Amino acid sequence: VSAPGVHAIDVTATEADDDPAPARLYVDAAATGLNTGLSWADAYNQLRDALATAAEHAEVTEIWVAKGTYTPAPPGGDRRDAFQLLNGLAVYGGFAAGDTDPAQRDFVANDTILTGDLDGDDPEFSDCCVGNGDPGCEDTPCRT
Repeated sequence: VSAPGVHAIDVTATEADDDPAPARLYVDAAATGLNTGLSWADAYNQLRDALATAAEHAEVTEIWVAKGTYTPAPPGGDRRDAFQLLNGLAVYGGFAAGDTDPAQRDFVANDTILTGDLDGDDPEFSDCCVGNGDPGCEDTPCRT
């Protein structure tokens, strides 16, 4: 605005984030809540959703992931998708939904699997393939 005798000023408007993200997000493939990632009850069902939220909110520093299998894209999705990790973001697996302390993590009992098998139809192989000198796992007895 300008007029004789009126000095021009700059005005800057900023928008406050009405919905700031917490420092920690939760992921549980079996969660049935609101899928917000704000608690175990309302955990994201997919790690990719938590990573997307963390990419938009620098205040997210941890993601806790419960037992389950997670893919970087939905079934039939883009095979080029990948889990994009971020500097300063820690992703911890091996939790049972409801755990409240990192010391409770049990990654043996609570397998947290990140896989590129988007359709869930790839054959699984046991460790015997490597043990018997066949790193390609083409040996039929090694298939489980």
